Amino acid sequence: MKVRTSVRSVRQGVERSEEATRILAEFAARTRFADIPEDVRRMSKNLLLDSLGCALPGQFVDKGKIALDLVDALGGKATCSLVGTRAKTSSVLACFTNGELINALDFDAILAPGHITPYVIPPALAMAEERGASGAELIAAVAIAHEVGCRVAASLAGLRELKGRGSRLHYALSPVSGYGSSAFGAVAGAASVLGFDAEAMANAFGLAGYAAPVPSLTKYLHAKHSFHVKYTSSGLVAMAGCLSALLGRAGYGGDETVLDGPYGFWRMFGSKSCNWEFMLGQLGKEWRMLRAEPKPFPCFRMSHAAIDAFRQLLRHHAVNPDEITSVEVTADPVSMADCYMNRQLHNHTDAQLSWPYVVAVAAYHEPGLAWQREGFQDKRVYRLMERVGIKRSPDWGQALYQLRNRDASTGEFPVWLRSTVEVEVGGRTLTNQLEGHTKGHPENPMTDKDLDEKFFHNASSVLSEQASERALRRLRELETAGDVREILSALTP
Repeated sequence: MKVRTSVRSVRQGVERSEEATRILAEFAARTRFADIPEDVRRMSKNLLLDSLGCALPGQFVDKGKIALDLVDALGGKATCSLVGTRAKTSSVLACFTNGELINALDFDAILAPGHITPYVIPPALAMAEERGASGAELIAAVAIAHEVGCRVAASLAGLRELKGRGSRLHYALSPVSGYGSSAFGAVAGAASVLGFDAEAMANAFGLAGYAAPVPSLTKYLHAKHSFHVKYTSSGLVAMAGCLSALLGRAGYGGDETVLDGPYGFWRMFGSKSCNWEFMLGQLGKEWRMLRAEPKPFPCFRMSHAAIDAFRQLLRHHAVNPDEITSVEVTADPVSMADCYMNRQLHNHTDAQLSWPYVVAVAAYHEPGLAWQREGFQDKRVYRLMERVGIKRSPDWGQALYQLRNRDASTGEFPVWLRSTVEVEVGGRTLTNQLEGHTKGHPENPMTDKDLDEKFFHNASSVLSEQASERALRRLRELETAGDVREILSALTP
């Protein structure tokens, strides 16, 4: 596909930023399934499959239960499915609930600048179900939603900022960051299914930008513990995207220049800067969403390298976790914010964001719902938690300085950092560090087989083995489906 975006218009978008909304709106409105490369289609299907799988067990933890209960309280015309249940509700409430279900276990995929998927899939899914859209239309909408969501959100100043000079160069938490900016991806997916032209798409962007939740991530990381809303409610962002699309369809006017200029969304969102080249460069040619990372573990992504190394060590040395004297993990300093170091667990979201807990539960339970249900009640996990220590990576500053000097590091999280795990057991000291990237990283991706196994494991909480196989088969053949409602019915217990 060739998007009507000249070199001159991109340059102007980068330098003056006066056409950003139009450029993105044209891309989102004109892109069709046939225009999307095969690897992007495949990633879109994998993200949809993975997200629906994550949503299925989400109903068994508080974050998901509360969202489902809310539907009964608010009512609405029952046209859209709540994933993994027999219930239906209005499209807007379905977006809220399905967003919460997808993110409930923190098992959903990562894409720069952090979470995108639970915010942008529900609106596309709801509109596709309401319209009886084809599987190909849904795949295209999911691709567009992720691409627009990633490009806008990751163009803003992120969670980390560089400070200091020379050997004292280091990353620190940005004073303002958040995921509410994913509202642009949320509305793009919904509007794509609804067939908006470029003008209507720009208007919908204007509504979503004004409805986006405030940037709350940095504040969240300074809280003493986690809570159900977490860094930003995925349900609220998804609902804002859906509502913006429906308002736009009804003729409600939005700011069609919302992203543009020195007072555009980046400034509204409290960002120090906007990377216009990341937002607009190579649009339709280079798909940023291909960097998405489905998760192998239901917890915060920065812990995965340590968990992977820890589980490898336990298997290789046949360690009995009950006999462990101590566990010490080196960590990214940014992941040592208060809520990550919390040991007083009040709810399952405390657990999924706690360094001591996720390390300890990994010793006793297989990844999935058990980490936040059976593991949350397991006294062995709490005893091991007391023996888990987290310390700042000792080579953080030096390695960053060396990479910076040879221009190999950017303002983004340095992928070179790998956690070291040291275990004291039976008078021995055992150490492990991953070779290469942790599972799920684009350089070490989860394979289709990995994702199928993850889906089966998640689906087993709701569906029979036969039903899980049928649902997986239909999701894998999604582009051939004439109506996505047959896919959603396969996820109904």
